[in-house]
Amino acid sequence: MSLSIESVSNFGQLFDNSSTQKVMEQENSFANILSDSINETKQAEAVDDASNIDLMSGTEDSLQSAMIDAQKAELTLQLTVQIRNKILDSYNEIMSMQV
Repeated sequence: MSLSIESVSNFGQLFDNSSTQKVMEQENSFANILSDSINETKQAEAVDDASNIDLMSGTEDSLQSAMIDAQKAELTLQLTVQIRNKILDSYNEIMSMQV
């Protein structure tokens, strides 16, 4: 009774790099989402500032549009803060895991 031992020729296929690439793509998309959220917050605050300046200088008479711009800026800031909080919660949970 003899057993033949075959050589392992495709050892590299056992460790597939596609899962590593997927993780990197997810990190890139996550980074893009966070960056987009921060950019939207900055843009909303800039619009709010411009609206307030126009209202104070008398260029714009509509108090409603200034208030709407202020609410948009506040909501985008709250969203960005909540995203940051979720990131920190996730990070803390991952760091508390035992390997």
